[in-house]
Amino acid sequence: MAGPQRIEWRRRWPRRALGNLQWYGVVACSLVACTWLLFGGESTQLETGGDNLLAQVPPAVTVLAAVGAVVMAIPVVARPAIAADHDVLLVRTGFGRTLSLPWACVDEVAVVAVGHSRYLLLRCTRSSGVSGDEPGWLEQVPLRGLTKHDPSRDWGKYDLAVPMQDFVGAISAQVAALAAFAPDTVTFVN
Repeated sequence: MAGPQRIEWRRRWPRRALGNLQWYGVVACSLVACTWLLFGGESTQLETGGDNLLAQVPPAVTVLAAVGAVVMAIPVVARPAIAADHDVLLVRTGFGRTLSLPWACVDEVAVVAVGHSRYLLLRCTRSSGVSGDEPGWLEQVPLRGLTKHDPSRDWGKYDLAVPMQDFVGAISAQVAALAAFAPDTVTFVN
């Protein structure tokens, strides 16, 4: 019986991240406009011949607001992603890179609830004969957040945590679709 060759979890529209970006834009533009109104007419030289530092405030605030806008746009552009085929599991936990994890390197897949949020946790093995990506510092940011939020649990055995509120559909159906592509050596825990 032939089935799909690959699955990819559908993502929700980034409504919350777009709302945050919109509010940041309103506040930042207001701040920049006020700064230009207050300090925009300052001359670059003082009457004594020295540099007027107040004249440098509007461009500096504008640059800082632009950098902040880029930081606020990251969750809109780089969102979590999960895809799988019969050989590899592709995971992006957020704004880090997309990891290519061969199923031979994945030991356990678990779904846990922390507060009102659910996370897909992955435990990987480091085998010398199988090539694949290793989770780095950026990819482990959600896992470190779980450790800070609920230090009573043993999060140390997991390598990655993917927030599931960014995906559409029932969690049980998503995990079942993922399990259909995983070999029997991978343990699924609900």
